[in-house]
Amino acid sequence: MNLAIFYDAFAVAGDKYLLVNLKQYLFQKATDSSLFHSFFAKPVLNFETPLGMFANFIVDKKEHKDELDIKKGGIFPIVHGIRALALENKIRKTNTIHRIKDLQELGVLDKEFSMEIIETFNLLLTLRLKFRLQKIDAKEPLDNYINPNTLNSLEKDLLRDGLKIVDKFKKFISFHFKLNQM
Repeated sequence: MNLAIFYDAFAVAGDKYLLVNLKQYLFQKATDSSLFHSFFAKPVLNFETPLGMFANFIVDKKEHKDELDIKKGGIFPIVHGIRALALENKIRKTNTIHRIKDLQELGVLDKEFSMEIIETFNLLLTLRLKFRLQKIDAKEPLDNYINPNTLNSLEKDLLRDGLKIVDKFKKFISFHFKLNQM
């Protein structure tokens, strides 16, 4: 995961060429090993998608009662899975949506699946923002938890469908990088 930080890093102060050179070195070393790509992609499977067998939301029962972690359950698998595919395909862009479009152009992802991933990613970011704004108004600490019970029926259906896409994408990543063989 530490390499993922460097892969997406950008300089904000100092000599930016130090970071450019480091990223170039790491990029060259990392893009030639399929075993490395598999290990790099593996964290995509670290967190369960918060959707049950009958498409019910799996929510926390303890500290964040009735809430689900939208970052661990949806945003992270997309961001890191796309990052892993981008690294494998020598894509240097750091924006997730730009990476998805480049992966589609290279034929790694088909057009329909690319659009589903982009729509899901935008939905998850929008829902996280909505709940964070509510928490700011309520003077509550910010986190990545949302309460699906407070969503209207359309939002619930969109979230449910989006999490199905996340699960489909995780299966794609697992198959593509042969994560079940690790």
